[in-house]
Amino acid sequence: GHCPWDGRPFNSDYNAMFVELLERAELAGTALESALDELAGMDRGAGRFWLSEDSLLGDLKDLGARLGKRTPQPVGRR
Repeated sequence: GHCPWDGRPFNSDYNAMFVELLERAELAGTALESALDELAGMDRGAGRFWLSEDSLLGDLKDLGARLGKRTPQPVGRR
């Protein structure tokens, strides 16, 4: 791949690490989604509980916002 900010090719070590991190993030996201789905389906009966979206996802939202602030530059621009 190439860097979206300066168009330079990534070295092979970077590419391998990038793919590994994306795979780990995907697995973690799938596990989180599954656990939250199970929580949502639990019978809350006498032991009622509630979960705050911000308490679960606040840090993830902040990280997503931080990553979203990175704006790629057109290739060839430095």
